[in-house]
Amino acid sequence: MSLAVMTWPDMARTYDAASGPAIMGQVTKMTKATRATEWEAPETGGSSRGPAGVEAVGFALLVVVLVAVVAMFDTGHEDVFARVKFRAALLGVGVLTVFTVVAGNGSLRRFHPADWLVIAYVGWSSLAWVLAPGLGDQWQGERYQFQGMGSVAVYGLLYLAARRFVPTAHRLTSLLWWLLAVVTFVAVYGVMQRTDLDPVWDTLLDGRVFSTIGNPNTLASVLVLVLPVAYYFGRRGARAERTLAALAAVTVLAALVFTASRGGFIAAGIGAILFLGLGPRVSRRGLEGAAAAALVLVAMVIAVSPLRAEVTDTWDRAVSTFDADDESRRFHVDGWRVTVAMIADHPLTGIGHERFPLEFPEYRDRELSEEAVARFAPYRLEGPHNVPLAIAVGAGLPALALYLAVVCVAVTAWLRQATERVLRATVVAVVASHLVADMFVTADLSSAGIFWTILGAMVSTVQVSEDATAAM
Repeated sequence: MSLAVMTWPDMARTYDAASGPAIMGQVTKMTKATRATEWEAPETGGSSRGPAGVEAVGFALLVVVLVAVVAMFDTGHEDVFARVKFRAALLGVGVLTVFTVVAGNGSLRRFHPADWLVIAYVGWSSLAWVLAPGLGDQWQGERYQFQGMGSVAVYGLLYLAARRFVPTAHRLTSLLWWLLAVVTFVAVYGVMQRTDLDPVWDTLLDGRVFSTIGNPNTLASVLVLVLPVAYYFGRRGARAERTLAALAAVTVLAALVFTASRGGFIAAGIGAILFLGLGPRVSRRGLEGAAAAALVLVAMVIAVSPLRAEVTDTWDRAVSTFDADDESRRFHVDGWRVTVAMIADHPLTGIGHERFPLEFPEYRDRELSEEAVARFAPYRLEGPHNVPLAIAVGAGLPALALYLAVVCVAVTAWLRQATERVLRATVVAVVASHLVADMFVTADLSSAGIFWTILGAMVSTVQVSEDATAAM
Protein backbone atom coordinates (compact mmCIF):
# COMPACT_ATOMS: atom_id res chain seq x y z
CA MET A 1 0.00 0.00 0.00
CA SER A 2 1.06 3.58 -0.44
CA LEU A 3 2.95 5.46 2.25
CA ALA A 4 0.29 8.16 1.92
CA VAL A 5 -1.85 6.44 4.56
CA MET A 6 0.95 6.53 7.17
CA THR A 7 1.81 9.07 9.88
CA TRP A 8 5.47 9.32 10.77
CA PRO A 9 7.01 10.01 14.20
CA ASP A 10 7.72 13.61 15.02
CA MET A 11 11.50 13.66 15.39
CA ALA A 12 13.14 17.03 15.90
CA ARG A 13 15.89 16.89 13.35
CA THR A 14 16.43 17.09 9.61
CA TYR A 15 18.61 14.63 7.80
CA ASP A 16 20.20 16.15 4.74
CA ALA A 17 22.03 13.51 2.75
CA ALA A 18 22.74 15.83 -0.15
CA SER A 19 26.50 15.51 0.20
CA GLY A 20 26.87 12.12 -1.50
CA PRO A 21 30.08 11.24 -3.37
CA ALA A 22 30.73 12.64 -6.81
CA ILE A 23 32.86 10.98 -9.43
CA MET A 24 33.44 12.74 -12.70
CA GLY A 25 33.78 10.68 -15.90
CA GLN A 26 36.18 11.24 -18.77
CA VAL A 27 35.18 12.48 -22.21
CA THR A 28 34.55 9.74 -24.78
CA LYS A 29 34.78 11.06 -28.33
CA MET A 30 33.23 9.16 -31.19
CA THR A 31 32.91 9.97 -34.87
CA LYS A 32 30.29 8.71 -37.30
CA ALA A 33 31.67 6.37 -39.95
CA THR A 34 29.93 8.32 -42.66
CA ARG A 35 31.17 11.78 -41.71
CA ALA A 36 33.96 13.44 -39.74
CA THR A 37 31.72 15.46 -37.44
CA GLU A 38 32.80 15.34 -33.81
CA TRP A 39 29.75 14.37 -31.75
CA GLU A 40 30.98 15.83 -28.47
CA ALA A 41 31.47 19.57 -28.35
CA PRO A 42 34.60 20.77 -26.52
CA GLU A 43 34.24 21.78 -22.90
CA THR A 44 36.79 24.58 -22.75
CA GLY A 45 36.46 28.09 -23.99
CA GLY A 46 33.35 29.83 -25.20
CA SER A 47 30.81 28.79 -27.78
CA SER A 48 27.49 29.88 -29.21
CA ARG A 49 26.00 28.39 -26.05
CA GLY A 50 27.74 30.77 -23.71
CA PRO A 51 31.02 30.99 -21.73
CA ALA A 52 32.25 27.79 -20.14
CA GLY A 53 32.07 29.33 -16.66
CA VAL A 54 28.39 30.14 -17.02
CA GLU A 55 27.68 26.63 -18.28
CA ALA A 56 29.57 25.12 -15.35
CA VAL A 57 27.71 27.16 -12.73
CA GLY A 58 24.34 26.36 -14.27
CA PHE A 59 25.21 22.67 -14.45
CA ALA A 60 26.32 22.69 -10.80
CA LEU A 61 23.04 24.31 -9.74
CA LEU A 62 21.08 21.69 -11.67
CA VAL A 63 23.00 18.87 -9.99
CA VAL A 64 22.46 20.40 -6.54
CA VAL A 65 18.71 20.54 -7.12
CA LEU A 66 18.54 16.89 -8.18
CA VAL A 67 20.75 15.70 -5.32
CA ALA A 68 18.70 17.64 -2.76
CA VAL A 69 15.37 16.35 -4.03
CA VAL A 70 16.56 12.74 -4.06
CA ALA A 71 18.45 12.73 -0.76
CA MET A 72 16.61 15.05 1.62
CA PHE A 73 13.93 14.23 4.17
CA ASP A 74 12.68 16.06 7.23
CA THR A 75 11.82 14.14 10.40
CA GLY A 76 10.70 17.36 12.08
CA HIS A 77 7.39 17.32 10.19
CA GLU A 78 4.58 14.78 9.92
CA ASP A 79 5.13 14.64 6.15
CA VAL A 80 8.73 13.49 6.30
CA PHE A 81 9.48 13.09 2.61
CA ALA A 82 7.28 14.76 -0.02
CA ARG A 83 6.92 18.17 1.62
CA VAL A 84 10.62 18.96 1.94
CA LYS A 85 11.36 17.56 -1.53
CA PHE A 86 8.63 19.72 -3.06
CA ARG A 87 9.93 22.86 -1.35
CA ALA A 88 13.52 22.08 -2.31
CA ALA A 89 12.46 21.52 -5.92
CA LEU A 90 10.51 24.78 -6.11
CA LEU A 91 13.38 26.75 -4.58
CA GLY A 92 15.95 25.05 -6.78
CA VAL A 93 14.16 25.53 -10.10
CA GLY A 94 13.40 29.12 -9.08
CA VAL A 95 17.11 29.82 -8.66
CA LEU A 96 17.88 27.94 -11.88
CA THR A 97 15.30 29.94 -13.81
CA VAL A 98 16.64 33.27 -12.56
CA PHE A 99 20.20 32.21 -13.38
CA THR A 100 19.13 31.08 -16.87
CA VAL A 101 17.51 34.44 -17.55
CA VAL A 102 20.63 36.27 -16.39
CA ALA A 103 22.98 33.92 -18.29
CA GLY A 104 21.10 34.21 -21.57
CA ASN A 105 19.47 31.75 -23.94
CA GLY A 106 22.54 29.75 -24.85
CA SER A 107 21.52 26.40 -26.31
CA LEU A 108 17.86 27.45 -26.07
CA ARG A 109 18.41 30.01 -28.80
CA ARG A 110 16.91 27.55 -31.27
CA PHE A 111 14.02 25.42 -30.05
CA HIS A 112 13.82 21.73 -30.83
CA PRO A 113 10.39 20.17 -31.63
CA ALA A 114 10.54 18.41 -28.24
CA ASP A 115 10.79 21.82 -26.55
CA TRP A 116 7.53 22.96 -28.10
CA LEU A 117 5.87 19.73 -26.98
CA VAL A 118 7.06 20.29 -23.41
CA ILE A 119 5.68 23.83 -23.48
CA ALA A 120 2.39 22.51 -24.87
CA TYR A 121 2.25 19.83 -22.16
CA VAL A 122 2.78 22.33 -19.36
CA GLY A 123 0.35 24.74 -21.05
CA TRP A 124 -2.42 22.13 -21.34
CA SER A 125 -1.82 21.08 -17.75
CA SER A 126 -2.18 24.73 -16.74
CA LEU A 127 -5.49 24.93 -18.60
CA ALA A 128 -6.75 21.87 -16.72
CA TRP A 129 -5.59 23.48 -13.49
CA VAL A 130 -7.50 26.70 -14.15
CA LEU A 131 -10.71 24.99 -15.24
CA ALA A 132 -11.00 22.73 -12.19
CA PRO A 133 -11.96 23.98 -8.70
CA GLY A 134 -9.44 24.46 -5.90
CA LEU A 135 -6.48 26.18 -7.55
CA GLY A 136 -4.42 26.23 -4.36
CA ASP A 137 -4.99 22.57 -3.57
CA GLN A 138 -4.27 21.63 -7.16
CA TRP A 139 -1.01 23.57 -7.13
CA GLN A 140 0.34 21.72 -4.11
CA GLY A 141 -1.43 18.41 -4.64
CA GLU A 142 -2.30 15.58 -2.28
CA ARG A 143 -0.32 15.52 0.96
CA TYR A 144 2.47 12.97 1.19
CA GLN A 145 3.03 13.14 -2.58
CA PHE A 146 2.74 16.77 -3.84
CA GLN A 147 2.06 15.99 -7.49
CA GLY A 148 -0.08 18.97 -8.39
CA MET A 149 0.47 21.72 -10.93
CA GLY A 150 3.53 22.88 -8.99
CA SER A 151 5.31 19.61 -9.72
CA VAL A 152 4.37 19.80 -13.41
CA ALA A 153 6.00 23.25 -13.51
CA VAL A 154 9.10 21.84 -11.77
CA TYR A 155 9.43 19.09 -14.38
CA GLY A 156 9.13 21.54 -17.25
CA LEU A 157 11.75 23.85 -15.76
CA LEU A 158 14.14 20.97 -15.05
CA TYR A 159 13.82 19.94 -18.69
CA LEU A 160 14.62 23.47 -19.87
CA ALA A 161 17.52 23.77 -17.40
CA ALA A 162 19.03 20.58 -18.79
CA ARG A 163 18.52 21.93 -22.31
CA ARG A 164 20.47 25.02 -21.32
CA PHE A 165 23.26 23.57 -19.16
CA VAL A 166 23.86 20.03 -20.47
CA PRO A 167 24.77 20.85 -24.07
CA THR A 168 27.34 18.11 -24.74
CA ALA A 169 27.80 14.38 -24.30
CA HIS A 170 30.62 15.15 -21.88
CA ARG A 171 28.25 17.07 -19.63
CA LEU A 172 25.66 14.31 -19.96
CA THR A 173 28.26 11.78 -18.84
CA SER A 174 29.11 13.96 -15.85
CA LEU A 175 25.41 14.23 -14.99
CA LEU A 176 25.10 10.44 -15.11
CA TRP A 177 28.03 10.08 -12.70
CA TRP A 178 26.42 12.46 -10.22
CA LEU A 179 23.10 10.62 -10.45
CA LEU A 180 24.81 7.26 -9.96
CA ALA A 181 26.63 8.65 -6.92
CA VAL A 182 23.58 10.06 -5.12
CA VAL A 183 21.30 7.10 -5.91
CA THR A 184 24.02 4.72 -4.73
CA PHE A 185 24.05 6.68 -1.48
CA VAL A 186 20.27 6.21 -1.29
CA ALA A 187 20.76 2.48 -1.94
CA VAL A 188 23.38 2.24 0.81
CA TYR A 189 20.91 3.80 3.23
CA GLY A 190 18.28 1.29 2.12
CA VAL A 191 20.67 -1.59 2.81
CA MET A 192 21.40 -0.06 6.23
CA GLN A 193 17.68 -0.08 6.97
CA ARG A 194 17.42 -3.76 6.08
CA THR A 195 20.41 -4.65 8.26
CA ASP A 196 19.11 -2.67 11.29
CA LEU A 197 21.83 -0.02 10.97
CA ASP A 198 19.47 2.89 10.24
CA PRO A 199 20.19 5.73 12.72
CA VAL A 200 16.77 7.33 12.13
CA TRP A 201 14.08 4.63 11.78
CA ASP A 202 13.75 1.45 13.79
CA THR A 203 11.08 -0.14 11.59
CA LEU A 204 10.40 -1.00 7.94
CA LEU A 205 7.23 -0.82 5.86
CA ASP A 206 5.94 -4.37 5.95
CA GLY A 207 9.54 -5.57 5.90
CA ARG A 208 10.44 -3.39 2.89
CA VAL A 209 13.01 -0.57 2.79
CA PHE A 210 12.15 3.01 1.80
CA SER A 211 15.46 4.90 2.30
CA THR A 212 15.31 8.68 1.68
CA ILE A 213 12.38 8.33 -0.73
CA GLY A 214 9.64 7.23 1.67
CA ASN A 215 7.94 4.39 -0.18
CA PRO A 216 9.38 1.01 -1.31
CA ASN A 217 7.80 1.07 -4.78
CA THR A 218 8.85 4.66 -5.39
CA LEU A 219 12.35 3.87 -4.12
CA ALA A 220 12.51 1.05 -6.66
CA SER A 221 11.52 3.48 -9.43
CA VAL A 222 14.52 5.64 -8.48
CA LEU A 223 16.95 2.73 -8.20
CA VAL A 224 16.17 1.29 -11.64
CA LEU A 225 17.08 4.60 -13.26
CA VAL A 226 20.77 4.18 -12.47
CA LEU A 227 21.26 0.47 -13.12
CA PRO A 228 21.91 1.11 -16.85
CA VAL A 229 24.24 3.94 -15.80
CA ALA A 230 26.23 1.55 -13.63
CA TYR A 231 26.41 -0.89 -16.54
CA TYR A 232 27.68 1.93 -18.77
CA PHE A 233 30.50 3.01 -16.48
CA GLY A 234 31.33 -0.62 -15.80
CA ARG A 235 32.25 -1.00 -19.48
CA ARG A 236 34.43 2.07 -19.94
CA GLY A 237 37.15 4.16 -18.33
CA ALA A 238 39.94 3.22 -15.96
CA ARG A 239 39.92 0.24 -13.61
CA ALA A 240 38.99 2.40 -10.62
CA GLU A 241 36.00 3.77 -12.49
CA ARG A 242 34.84 0.29 -13.46
CA THR A 243 35.30 -0.98 -9.92
CA LEU A 244 33.25 1.84 -8.43
CA ALA A 245 30.52 1.25 -11.01
CA ALA A 246 30.44 -2.46 -10.18
CA LEU A 247 30.15 -1.74 -6.46
CA ALA A 248 27.38 0.75 -7.16
CA ALA A 249 25.50 -1.80 -9.29
CA VAL A 250 25.69 -4.46 -6.56
CA THR A 251 24.50 -2.00 -3.91
CA VAL A 252 21.62 -0.72 -6.03
CA LEU A 253 20.55 -4.27 -6.92
CA ALA A 254 20.62 -5.27 -3.24
CA ALA A 255 18.47 -2.28 -2.28
CA LEU A 256 16.10 -3.08 -5.17
CA VAL A 257 15.65 -6.61 -3.84
CA PHE A 258 14.93 -5.22 -0.37
CA THR A 259 12.12 -3.04 -1.77
CA ALA A 260 10.31 -6.22 -2.94
CA SER A 261 8.78 -4.05 -5.69
CA ARG A 262 7.41 -6.17 -8.51
CA GLY A 263 7.15 -3.14 -10.78
CA GLY A 264 10.77 -2.33 -10.01
CA PHE A 265 11.86 -5.86 -10.91
CA ILE A 266 10.06 -5.68 -14.25
CA ALA A 267 11.52 -2.23 -15.01
CA ALA A 268 15.06 -3.40 -14.16
CA GLY A 269 14.65 -6.40 -16.44
CA ILE A 270 13.39 -4.31 -19.35
CA GLY A 271 16.25 -1.84 -18.88
CA ALA A 272 18.84 -4.62 -18.87
CA ILE A 273 17.40 -6.20 -22.01
CA LEU A 274 17.45 -2.88 -23.87
CA PHE A 275 20.97 -2.09 -22.74
CA LEU A 276 22.27 -5.45 -23.89
CA GLY A 277 20.28 -5.32 -27.10
CA LEU A 278 21.32 -1.81 -28.15
CA GLY A 279 24.81 -1.81 -26.67
CA PRO A 280 27.93 -3.55 -27.96
CA ARG A 281 28.22 -7.29 -28.04
CA VAL A 282 29.39 -8.94 -24.86
CA SER A 283 32.73 -10.70 -25.29
CA ARG A 284 33.30 -14.31 -24.34
CA ARG A 285 35.46 -13.15 -21.47
CA GLY A 286 32.64 -10.93 -20.27
CA LEU A 287 30.16 -13.80 -20.42
CA GLU A 288 32.52 -16.04 -18.48
CA GLY A 289 32.94 -13.33 -15.82
CA ALA A 290 29.19 -12.85 -15.53
CA ALA A 291 28.66 -16.61 -15.21
CA ALA A 292 31.32 -16.82 -12.49
CA ALA A 293 29.72 -13.94 -10.58
CA ALA A 294 26.31 -15.60 -10.86
CA LEU A 295 27.70 -18.87 -9.47
CA VAL A 296 29.25 -17.05 -6.52
CA LEU A 297 25.97 -15.27 -5.85
CA VAL A 298 23.99 -18.51 -5.96
CA ALA A 299 26.48 -20.14 -3.57
CA MET A 300 26.10 -17.23 -1.14
CA VAL A 301 22.31 -17.47 -1.27
CA ILE A 302 22.43 -21.20 -0.54
CA ALA A 303 25.00 -20.90 2.24
CA VAL A 304 23.69 -17.86 4.14
CA SER A 305 20.33 -18.55 5.79
CA PRO A 306 19.06 -14.93 6.17
CA LEU A 307 20.00 -14.17 2.58
CA ARG A 308 18.30 -17.35 1.40
CA ALA A 309 15.11 -16.37 3.22
CA GLU A 310 15.23 -12.86 1.75
CA VAL A 311 15.63 -14.16 -1.80
CA THR A 312 12.86 -16.72 -1.27
CA ASP A 313 10.44 -14.05 -0.05
CA THR A 314 11.35 -11.77 -2.96
CA TRP A 315 10.87 -14.59 -5.44
CA ASP A 316 7.47 -15.47 -3.99
CA ARG A 317 6.35 -11.85 -4.25
CA ALA A 318 7.61 -11.57 -7.82
CA VAL A 319 5.81 -14.76 -8.87
CA SER A 320 2.58 -13.54 -7.24
CA THR A 321 2.42 -10.88 -9.97
CA PHE A 322 0.96 -13.52 -12.26
CA ASP A 323 -1.58 -14.73 -9.69
CA ALA A 324 -5.03 -13.41 -10.63
CA ASP A 325 -6.16 -13.78 -7.01
CA ASP A 326 -3.28 -11.78 -5.54
CA GLU A 327 -4.79 -9.05 -3.36
CA SER A 328 -2.35 -6.32 -4.40
CA ARG A 329 -2.85 -7.07 -8.08
CA ARG A 330 -6.66 -7.02 -7.72
CA PHE A 331 -6.40 -3.74 -5.80
CA HIS A 332 -4.42 -2.10 -8.61
CA VAL A 333 -6.59 -3.46 -11.41
CA ASP A 334 -9.79 -2.29 -9.69
CA GLY A 335 -8.26 1.14 -9.12
CA TRP A 336 -7.29 1.40 -12.78
CA ARG A 337 -10.81 0.39 -13.82
CA VAL A 338 -12.28 3.23 -11.77
CA THR A 339 -9.69 5.65 -13.20
CA VAL A 340 -10.62 4.73 -16.77
CA ALA A 341 -14.25 5.53 -15.96
CA MET A 342 -13.19 8.97 -14.68
CA ILE A 343 -11.20 9.61 -17.84
CA ALA A 344 -14.15 8.58 -20.01
CA ASP A 345 -16.30 11.21 -18.30
CA HIS A 346 -13.61 13.95 -18.45
CA PRO A 347 -11.50 13.23 -21.56
CA LEU A 348 -10.34 16.75 -22.47
CA THR A 349 -9.08 18.44 -19.31
CA GLY A 350 -9.58 15.74 -16.70
CA ILE A 351 -10.91 16.23 -13.19
CA GLY A 352 -8.07 18.55 -12.13
CA HIS A 353 -4.65 17.94 -10.63
CA GLU A 354 -4.64 15.70 -7.55
CA ARG A 355 -8.44 15.74 -7.21
CA PHE A 356 -8.47 11.96 -7.54
CA PRO A 357 -9.11 11.26 -3.83
CA LEU A 358 -12.17 13.55 -3.92
CA GLU A 359 -13.74 11.96 -7.00
CA PHE A 360 -12.74 8.35 -6.42
CA PRO A 361 -15.41 7.29 -3.86
CA GLU A 362 -18.32 8.18 -6.18
CA TYR A 363 -16.84 6.29 -9.14
CA ARG A 364 -15.71 3.41 -6.92
CA ASP A 365 -19.24 2.79 -5.69
CA ARG A 366 -20.58 2.99 -9.23
CA GLU A 367 -18.01 0.85 -11.05
CA LEU A 368 -16.98 -1.87 -8.59
CA SER A 369 -18.67 -4.79 -6.88
CA GLU A 370 -19.58 -4.63 -3.22
CA GLU A 371 -16.65 -6.88 -2.39
CA ALA A 372 -14.20 -4.59 -4.21
CA VAL A 373 -15.73 -1.49 -2.62
CA ALA A 374 -15.19 -3.07 0.80
CA ARG A 375 -11.49 -3.60 0.01
CA PHE A 376 -11.05 0.10 -0.78
CA ALA A 377 -13.20 1.43 2.09
CA PRO A 378 -10.43 1.67 4.74
CA TYR A 379 -8.14 3.69 2.48
CA ARG A 380 -7.95 7.18 1.02
CA LEU A 381 -6.62 6.32 -2.41
CA GLU A 382 -4.43 9.26 -3.43
CA GLY A 383 -3.99 8.22 -7.07
CA PRO A 384 -4.31 5.36 -9.55
CA HIS A 385 -0.75 4.12 -8.91
CA ASN A 386 -0.07 4.49 -12.62
CA VAL A 387 1.53 7.69 -13.88
CA PRO A 388 0.08 7.72 -17.44
CA LEU A 389 -3.43 7.18 -16.04
CA ALA A 390 -2.79 9.87 -13.42
CA ILE A 391 -1.83 12.37 -16.14
CA ALA A 392 -4.92 11.54 -18.18
CA VAL A 393 -7.34 11.69 -15.26
CA GLY A 394 -5.82 14.90 -13.91
CA ALA A 395 -5.31 16.93 -17.10
CA GLY A 396 -7.05 14.96 -19.85
CA LEU A 397 -6.06 12.72 -22.72
CA PRO A 398 -4.40 15.58 -24.67
CA ALA A 399 -1.95 16.04 -21.77
CA LEU A 400 -1.10 12.33 -21.85
CA ALA A 401 -0.67 12.46 -25.63
CA LEU A 402 1.71 15.44 -25.32
CA TYR A 403 3.70 13.71 -22.56
CA LEU A 404 4.16 10.59 -24.68
CA ALA A 405 5.01 12.74 -27.71
CA VAL A 406 7.81 14.46 -25.78
CA VAL A 407 9.30 11.08 -24.93
CA CYS A 408 8.93 9.70 -28.45
CA VAL A 409 10.47 12.76 -30.14
CA ALA A 410 13.39 12.91 -27.69
CA VAL A 411 14.16 9.19 -27.95
CA THR A 412 13.82 9.16 -31.74
CA ALA A 413 16.18 12.11 -32.11
CA TRP A 414 18.61 10.51 -29.69
CA LEU A 415 18.67 7.17 -31.52
CA ARG A 416 19.15 8.95 -34.84
CA GLN A 417 21.97 11.25 -33.77
CA ALA A 418 23.89 9.65 -30.88
CA THR A 419 26.91 7.79 -32.23
CA GLU A 420 28.52 6.34 -29.11
CA ARG A 421 26.71 3.02 -29.00
CA VAL A 422 27.06 2.26 -25.27
CA LEU A 423 25.94 5.74 -24.19
CA ARG A 424 23.05 5.59 -26.63
CA ALA A 425 21.92 2.25 -25.19
CA THR A 426 22.36 3.52 -21.63
CA VAL A 427 20.12 6.55 -22.01
CA VAL A 428 17.41 4.60 -23.85
CA ALA A 429 17.49 1.98 -21.09
CA VAL A 430 17.14 4.70 -18.44
CA VAL A 431 14.09 6.17 -20.20
CA ALA A 432 12.50 2.75 -20.70
CA SER A 433 13.11 1.73 -17.08
CA HIS A 434 11.37 4.87 -15.88
CA LEU A 435 8.38 4.42 -18.17
CA VAL A 436 7.89 0.81 -17.07
CA ALA A 437 8.27 1.61 -13.36
CA ASP A 438 5.75 4.45 -13.77
CA MET A 439 3.08 1.89 -14.70
CA PHE A 440 2.98 0.73 -11.07
CA VAL A 441 3.58 3.83 -8.91
CA THR A 442 2.38 7.32 -8.15
CA ALA A 443 4.63 10.01 -9.63
CA ASP A 444 7.44 11.19 -7.36
CA LEU A 445 9.64 14.26 -7.52
CA SER A 446 12.83 12.20 -7.21
CA SER A 447 12.38 9.77 -10.11
CA ALA A 448 10.33 12.12 -12.32
CA GLY A 449 12.76 14.99 -11.74
CA ILE A 450 15.66 12.84 -12.92
CA PHE A 451 13.63 11.61 -15.89
CA TRP A 452 12.72 15.08 -17.17
CA THR A 453 16.31 16.23 -16.70
CA ILE A 454 17.57 13.29 -18.77
CA LEU A 455 15.05 14.10 -21.52
CA GLY A 456 16.29 17.70 -21.66
CA ALA A 457 19.93 16.57 -21.75
CA MET A 458 19.18 14.15 -24.59
CA VAL A 459 17.59 16.85 -26.72
CA SER A 460 20.34 19.38 -25.95
CA THR A 461 23.11 16.94 -26.89
CA VAL A 462 21.31 15.99 -30.08
CA GLN A 463 20.90 19.62 -31.08
CA VAL A 464 24.63 20.23 -30.67
CA SER A 465 25.28 17.45 -33.15
CA GLU A 466 22.63 18.74 -35.56
CA ASP A 467 24.04 22.28 -35.42
CA ALA A 468 27.59 20.99 -36.01
CA THR A 469 26.42 18.97 -38.99
CA ALA A 470 24.51 21.92 -40.46
CA ALA A 471 27.59 24.15 -40.11
CA MET A 472 29.74 21.86 -42.26
